[in-house]
Amino acid sequence: MRPSLRLKITGAMVGLILVGGVAGAVKARTDLLRIGRADLERRALNVAWNLGVQHADLLLTNDIFTLYELVNGALLTNPDIRYIVIFDQTGTVRVSSFTGGAPRGLREANVPAVPSRHQARRLQTDEGTIYDVAFPVLDGQAGVVRVGMRETPLYAMVNRQTMALLGLTAAGMLLAGVVAYGIGSLLTRPLAQLVAAAQAVARGDLGRKAPVFTRDEVGEVAVAFNAMTDALARMTREREEVNRQLRLLLEQVITAQEDERKRVARELHDEFAQTLTALAMELEAAARRIPPELPGARDAVARTHQRATQSIEEVRRLILDLRPVVLDDHGLVPALRWYAERCLAPLGIAAKVTAPGWRRRLDPRTEVVIFRIAQEALNNVARHSGATEAEVRLELGHDRLEVSVTDNGRGFSPQAPGAALAGGRGLGLLGMRERASLIGGEFAVDSAPGRGTRVRLRVPLRGPAATPLPVLDDARPAG
Repeated sequence: MRPSLRLKITGAMVGLILVGGVAGAVKARTDLLRIGRADLERRALNVAWNLGVQHADLLLTNDIFTLYELVNGALLTNPDIRYIVIFDQTGTVRVSSFTGGAPRGLREANVPAVPSRHQARRLQTDEGTIYDVAFPVLDGQAGVVRVGMRETPLYAMVNRQTMALLGLTAAGMLLAGVVAYGIGSLLTRPLAQLVAAAQAVARGDLGRKAPVFTRDEVGEVAVAFNAMTDALARMTREREEVNRQLRLLLEQVITAQEDERKRVARELHDEFAQTLTALAMELEAAARRIPPELPGARDAVARTHQRATQSIEEVRRLILDLRPVVLDDHGLVPALRWYAERCLAPLGIAAKVTAPGWRRRLDPRTEVVIFRIAQEALNNVARHSGATEAEVRLELGHDRLEVSVTDNGRGFSPQAPGAALAGGRGLGLLGMRERASLIGGEFAVDSAPGRGTRVRLRVPLRGPAATPLPVLDDARPAG
């Protein structure tokens, strides 16, 4: 789940406070340590200067008792002092705050490089870091005063201040988070409502409007969005009207086409077929009246009679193609079985029509459209596929009918530009798609070179069947 804009604003504010607070705490800690160390050096230098300059006479007169009193006084007034040691010019300890004498190596740990100047060093000991100052007395001629200051209290104080700053940072982060979340909610509420309106429009609710609370940039976006949805709704209405007109026109064209097929078939049957039948009968009668001594005339009349009979069969085939009587009398499945056998069997293509659970008739208009689509698909199998097997399958559900025509032929690439047209299928596929849209169906073609072709049609059934039929043999071959 992606974070919302208000959470991003809150995160940015909290992150800014966090970075600023941590950076400030680090800077403050560095400065406090620097200032604290400078203060330690200054205080240590003051104690050493007091002993080495103001009371240098005590060192020269070797007044050890008074020096110890001064050292003890300095220790009492400066709790950060860890030790005070006074060495003479030979390096011998004259005065020391250590009870057992100065630790080994203390003198060598900080020897002034310039006898006339003091020197400060940080010494690492078992007790922690010691800030050690060595102050030469009378340019080192009277000895050296060493004062060691503990850094542990300094670090404790700096740590307390650092934690206090971090605590203030945490409090600032909490406060900034609350404030930023509130401001983010106020800023993103119009955007959230705009997103909800956009999602509603995406679902098809073109009447949904985005509320306009302010006249700022977000308000301008909402106004533009509402104008866009109004234009989209208007365009959708216009497109639906155009589509309705096109569907109506297509329906009228197809209806007129079917009516014309009926009319032509009826006229062929009532006029031309009957005339040919009468002509064939007259030729047969004429052949019987020709004397046996005129065999040439008898053969000529017989050949003419045969051609008339063939013409009658062709007219009957044409009539059945225009309007198969089996569709009107027996329904869709028997009509498809009859046509598949008639269309594919002469070419040696094994045809099968299956209809699992088929027990009813559909409305005549739907049956005619489905038959014409399957008829065109079977014609494509016969003309273009080079298949050896084909199957028409009808699956009737509660609210839909699925029809598929499958072959094992050479196939083609429906996505290739002009491929269907080059194979002679383009106009047929277009006609099937248009007929499917007439009854609200979904039409699709699955094919690939060398993998056969499958034409699929899914038709929603909006009403119950008009006439129940006997149970059909689902796996029975066509014919």
